[in-house]
Amino acid sequence: MKSILVHFDGGPRCTERLGLARRFAELESGSVVALFAVTPPVVDTVYPLGAEELPIRMLYELHAGWRQRAVEAFERAATTAMWAETGLWDEPVAGFAAQALFADLLVLGQHDPELTEQLVPADFASAVLMASGRPALVLPHTGKLDIPGRRVMVAWKPTPQSARAVTAALPLLRRAERVTVVEWAPEPGGCRGAALDLKTYLALHGVQATHERQEREPPDVGEELLSRATTLDADLLVMGCYGHRRARELVLGGATRAVLRSMTLPVLFCH
Repeated sequence: MKSILVHFDGGPRCTERLGLARRFAELESGSVVALFAVTPPVVDTVYPLGAEELPIRMLYELHAGWRQRAVEAFERAATTAMWAETGLWDEPVAGFAAQALFADLLVLGQHDPELTEQLVPADFASAVLMASGRPALVLPHTGKLDIPGRRVMVAWKPTPQSARAVTAALPLLRRAERVTVVEWAPEPGGCRGAALDLKTYLALHGVQATHERQEREPPDVGEELLSRATTLDADLLVMGCYGHRRARELVLGGATRAVLRSMTLPVLFCH
């Protein structure tokens, strides 16, 4: 985790995201970039002839106000992080995802539907995950934000997404006091001899984990994951992010959608 990219929009929790990213960077002697990315000042409505100038100017001023607020928050943080911003007309997901390709970890915020001022689309975090393929630590929009990773719960599924999430989380798993792997699947079969498995993989990387397996998957995996994380007193959930783009619509898997909607602890996702 040498390169950490933080979404910095000037919103209520952006400085907390930045502070947490800095603490991660200190552990790995890495660097942090705070990237300002918000909805550009575009006009979708057709205004009467001669009336375009006023609304366009108002949109520019609104965007300039968002930027100024973010810059002031960044400066107040007195941070060693570096500042960057997407182009004025860049769509925020595309602009952020382009920079995400060069980061080891993204730090994003959960969508807060109660905010009166929405600076990015509601699906910003999941869309960035899908577009960039990079691991992202998504932080909840409520509650205290302490540095996570002491008590980690891994939601395991034998898929590439889960495997990438575990690999991305290895620097955190090595430092964890407790790692619990939760899985709903029958015992794997079909491979004999020196077969590879998750327990052996983690042990080779210096991670001793407790493995909980149940054969029958619950009807609502996402809610069950969050409930189990609460029972385990986990301060970090690691899981794969499932979904795809269908035309202009982002279609998420049920567990991913439920966790992003109801999460109360930090979640490290990877698509």
